[in-house]
Amino acid sequence: MTTKVKPIQKSLGHFAFSQKVNEYQLFDSARATEIKSKVRLHANGDWGQIDSQDAKANNLTVQEHDGGKIHSVYTLSDGTKIWIITSGYGTPKSAMDLNTYSEMDYTNTVILFPEEY
Repeated sequence: MTTKVKPIQKSLGHFAFSQKVNEYQLFDSARATEIKSKVRLHANGDWGQIDSQDAKANNLTVQEHDGGKIHSVYTLSDGTKIWIITSGYGTPKSAMDLNTYSEMDYTNTVILFPEEY
């Protein structure tokens, strides 16, 4: 499901692939390219195959920019589903304890298989 609300790239935080997704794409450049294309969709506000209620929640998170979660679901060409989840989207620095943690601890995007959640 595509939206007219586009996330701010910097607010997506650091990107991390789960171990299983890393293994899935490790020696297969076509798989790696396809997964990267799904990450670009997520970063551009195309939430993939989620219902309208979840799309509205994602859009609200992007609009409010206050530390919420964005969840996208995609099916790869071989039928494998992947999830892309951004946690802490737009967490303001004023809400972070940067003496103890880094910004990376507050905002990140993970690419994983549903069974890894």
